[in-house]
Amino acid sequence: WYLLAHPQRGFAPPEQRDRAMVRQLLARWGIVAQRCAAAENIAGGFARFEALLEELETAGEVIKGAHVPELGLPQFALPSAMEVFNEAASNSQTWMLAATDPANPYGGILPWPRAASGKHRPQRIAGARVILHDGALIGYLGPRGHNLITFRVTAKGDAGGTDALIDALTGTARPGEPLLLQTVNGQTPGRTDLGRVLRSAGFVASRQGYLFR
Repeated sequence: WYLLAHPQRGFAPPEQRDRAMVRQLLARWGIVAQRCAAAENIAGGFARFEALLEELETAGEVIKGAHVPELGLPQFALPSAMEVFNEAASNSQTWMLAATDPANPYGGILPWPRAASGKHRPQRIAGARVILHDGALIGYLGPRGHNLITFRVTAKGDAGGTDALIDALTGTARPGEPLLLQTVNGQTPGRTDLGRVLRSAGFVASRQGYLFR
């Protein structure tokens, strides 16, 4: 608390406060763009800091560019963040996260991509999970884990993405806690392109859906 300005001494000048906020945004996000300021509900939005970020770019402290296509322009990134970004791009990784996890950018600073079935939309709600492959959203499991929505993944499409999706799904099953898929993109699993792939991976068709133990 001793770091806070004393009420009788007033607050730091606006420019000093803005510079401190820019540093905090860069530290939290690594790559800062308009959507980041919107997510933080900052008064004045991104325009408030753009001139300061341009100064940092001139000084070589940040890198300006189109680092994340869906994030809009302009974007300013810390060099350390770009190192992590480039390293992740060169190593294929798959993650399953809670849809509400701050590490999941979709539904937050990034819009949800178009699902395989346009009638079904994911949400950032408790219990729901997302599957990310190389940073891209490939799957969404509803809160109870019975309903799967896929993105850019079909049995005939991206083989790497399909394999990653199946591995992530089968990895959720535990002794005494099987995975039951009742729908895939709003249909019974057997009627989808993924039905054959799911059966090959060990899912068994039942009256309730596709079961994996």
